[in-house]
Amino acid sequence: ASKDKPIDWAHLFEQCKLWNAYQPFSRNPIYLAGNIATDFLEKYQEAFDFSISALPNHKDEAGLLNNIAYAAILNGDKENAQNYLKLQLSKCRKDEEKVVYLATKGLYEFRFGEIALGKGLYVNSFELASSINSKLYAKVLAYYYRELDRVGDNIEKEIVRQKIMKYKDFASDFILIQLKKLHIPIYLKTVIV
Repeated sequence: ASKDKPIDWAHLFEQCKLWNAYQPFSRNPIYLAGNIATDFLEKYQEAFDFSISALPNHKDEAGLLNNIAYAAILNGDKENAQNYLKLQLSKCRKDEEKVVYLATKGLYEFRFGEIALGKGLYVNSFELASSINSKLYAKVLAYYYRELDRVGDNIEKEIVRQKIMKYKDFASDFILIQLKKLHIPIYLKTVIV
């Protein structure tokens, strides 16, 4: 998309579905579609349904199980979220998969009332990401920031924003778009509350 023309996320989501139909064993369309549907379109049930439909071709994919749990959490579906988080944990083999699991489990705890536990899981997630030099660091912090903003924890939110500022140059364009969508003032020196 050009600088002046907004991104048509709905069109991109439909294109990802076509791409997945054409290449059902590729992970790329299912991950991109899941991110678009949840983070940009906020169509959580559609994201959940689409990811479930891709599951037969990707049974052992911790990332896809994460997308399913993430969509369920955002949709308020505690039972499915819990079940897919357990399944995701059983498929985590790499440290980066554990980073993602910890962050999503943190989101689960935030959304279902255990905020202190959620904070601890997010902290564990970005500490692990940092220790393995993972580019997921900025994304984990962005989602942690979103939850802190949602619950009104402005002090911790500012600490997290400062960490994001340190690592924003390592973030992909997609993550930077997500940061903007989450209204994270990454270029400001102070947060206006």
